[in-house]
Amino acid sequence: MLRFNYPVQRLSLARCFLTDADALGLVEALRSNFVLTALDLSRTKITDATGNLLAASLAENETIKDLDLRLNDLTKAAAGRLAKACRGAPTLETLNGLPVRGYLARPP
Repeated sequence: MLRFNYPVQRLSLARCFLTDADALGLVEALRSNFVLTALDLSRTKITDATGNLLAASLAENETIKDLDLRLNDLTKAAAGRLAKACRGAPTLETLNGLPVRGYLARPP
């Protein structure tokens, strides 16, 4: 039996090959998340459907500091929406290992 329950602060689902349906529950949970600070969704095969929902939830999330979305099946349009959401995310510090404020400060 566990004596202590500590909330998960860092979650890596890298290379889990999530479908958009799999990722939907995770994205919805981010809207009410109060403890998760790092999320690695690299190489999970998410597409624009999840990318668009993730962009919307990042605007509401106040705890995620590190987000990794490398090597997924996102189009340039979805990546652009995510970049815009990341610029507006209040606590996000790094995206794909790069500092958000410096890297995304000036859109290309």
